[in-house]
Amino acid sequence: MCSGKTSQTYNFCFIDACTAAPTSMLANLFGFFHQSFIMRTRMRKHKVTFVVILVIIFCVVFVRVYTESRDESPKAIGQSIQKEYTKGRGEPHDQGRDTRVRISPIADPDLSEDLSKVEHGGIGMDAHTSPKIQTPLLRHIASDIISMKPDIFETVPRQFLPDYKSPCWFNKQNELYCLPYFYIIGVDKCGTTDLWDKITQHPDVLASVPKEPHWWGKRRHGCEQPPIHQKEARQISKMIGEKNDSSIEWYLNWFKTFGVKSIESSPSQNADGDVTFPKVFCDASISTCFNIGKPWEEGNYTNADLIHAVQPQAKIVMIIRNPTQRFFSGFMYNSMYRDKSSAALDLEVKEKIHCLTSCLQKHSERYCVFTKTCEPLNTIYLTLVKDWMRVYGRDGVYVLRLEDWRKNCAEELKKLIIFLELRKYTYFAHYFVCIVSFAFWFKMFVFFALFLLLLFCLVRRVIITFCLSQATCIQQHLIASQNSK
Repeated sequence: MCSGKTSQTYNFCFIDACTAAPTSMLANLFGFFHQSFIMRTRMRKHKVTFVVILVIIFCVVFVRVYTESRDESPKAIGQSIQKEYTKGRGEPHDQGRDTRVRISPIADPDLSEDLSKVEHGGIGMDAHTSPKIQTPLLRHIASDIISMKPDIFETVPRQFLPDYKSPCWFNKQNELYCLPYFYIIGVDKCGTTDLWDKITQHPDVLASVPKEPHWWGKRRHGCEQPPIHQKEARQISKMIGEKNDSSIEWYLNWFKTFGVKSIESSPSQNADGDVTFPKVFCDASISTCFNIGKPWEEGNYTNADLIHAVQPQAKIVMIIRNPTQRFFSGFMYNSMYRDKSSAALDLEVKEKIHCLTSCLQKHSERYCVFTKTCEPLNTIYLTLVKDWMRVYGRDGVYVLRLEDWRKNCAEELKKLIIFLELRKYTYFAHYFVCIVSFAFWFKMFVFFALFLLLLFCLVRRVIITFCLSQATCIQQHLIASQNSK
């Protein structure tokens, strides 16, 4: 008889045996349910396993295809290339290897017209197409420019290694140092982060280098706490044993730590069989565009003059947007912890207009822009562009509108790649890059797909285990009940 208590053998069951009708029909029903459930579970298990395998294979193949489309560099370098590379590393850069050197001519207002044409028209040409003009060390650089940062000209040579796409050289200790191949100079709140994120997905552009060291515009003037990369900045300062970040040694070690090793370890081979190093990196500090860090004087030299004196063949990229939208974006960003109401916006606009009007009544537009007296002056793009084109020429500065970038990212990215003289993307890789931060969303998709798959398998296992245990428990209780009669 049913005692109303469950046997200790089956105390894990959630259904008491007394609640089940002790009939053979019901027992057979549960037995049939049990067997059919097991058979269906086994069949579904094989189906699910097959689907999981297909999904994993698809993800692996897709990742492989995407990676191959991004990475055009050779996968293996022959022993002869490695031998040549090692041989070159073991010799001073001015001896052996019989290599040509890329000469960096310096622009100066007093130079002859022909030299000026060569220097401004030759911006962006590589070592094999640039005119071989021997420019004496510091001869054509104005003393005021040298005084802006003398240790730069004492450290950075006028000649760079021709086999490196980046401006690189070996010091006396045979250590490799490099400067950025190109600069994204701003303007802030105009999409510089998105531009940097997409351009660094090119196989030859290193994404390992932090975006904004802020050295030319801030750190070299003694600003010790720029807003970002503080952990990395402290790491470099500790490594070189300096209390501030203003020295050129700090700037060079920034790239040596985060980028130069990747350049050095990625030799390639061109069509002629020569060993080359195609990897480059960029400095995307927006403060480079306008911060000069000293009292302003009319006719003053800016960061454009200083960088051009050091790197006359650097590539300059500037992205701009509708001034009204840029101002509103800046207002919303800077108002994170304060009032964002329409009244606050109206007050902000009136204050900035009054500030701008007052500054222009006393000073030139160039003065107001580069002293950054008023925040909206960042939207006076013409003054900024003219200052950089004054030294780099029209062919050395690439100006991109955010509206065009959003409307047709793939085509604008192709144009930018051509300007930077980087290898073209294969097939439709540039379209993949521009599909709303494709790399990020693809990684997120794979992560969540695997997470949901794991969660599904776990829940399915729990449900199946529970159902099987309950079916077995009920069937055994019914059989035990029948036998007791």
